[in-house]
Amino acid sequence: MTLPTVPPVTTETPDDGTVIPPPMPPITPASTNVQQDEDWEKRFKGLQRVYDKAQSALTALQSEHATTLEGQEALKQAQRQAQTELEQTRTSLEALSKEKESLSNQLTSESSKAKRATLILAEFPDLAAFEANGLLPAAMTEEEMRDKFTKFREVYTGSVSKTVQEKLKGSSPAPTGPTTTTTTRSKEEVYARLSQLAGSRKPEDREERERLIVEWDELNKS
Repeated sequence: MTLPTVPPVTTETPDDGTVIPPPMPPITPASTNVQQDEDWEKRFKGLQRVYDKAQSALTALQSEHATTLEGQEALKQAQRQAQTELEQTRTSLEALSKEKESLSNQLTSESSKAKRATLILAEFPDLAAFEANGLLPAAMTEEEMRDKFTKFREVYTGSVSKTVQEKLKGSSPAPTGPTTTTTTRSKEEVYARLSQLAGSRKPEDREERERLIVEWDELNKS
């Protein structure tokens, strides 16, 4: 509220010594004071409305901020979960890769064994007994197998007498029953009998073949 301006009080003294009182200040009507109070009330109410709007906006922003923080935390948790699942997937892939490699190696080994067995039965049946007892040399490829088996056959065939070779060709009948292993037989005789038993699946022939292999080893040690 603006107060009325009051002029400074002055007194004038005429030459004759008469004192003239100062003029009276203007009187403000009561209606003017009431109007000023109403103006202040309107301004207060207007400011109150502005304050209320600002407070509402602040509350909304605080709520939005809290929601954003919750969303960020949810995203962080999802990221951690995804990272964990990714690590688990990588571990599973590594395990599967190792298993695949192992199975591939097993398949290669079994395939090599099958080729080896097929080659021996088709081209070197007389060496089947030696293969059954792990006496034939190892080889990686079929060509290498054929070369080594041929040399193996030449070495052992070269030490067999002509008489035994004739027996192998069928000049003498092969024994029909199990042969008793003795230490008096020569290498040629043991080799000849092993060749005759090569490829046989009869239980008695297998047993005899195993005894002959032991006898063959003993003869080669002497």
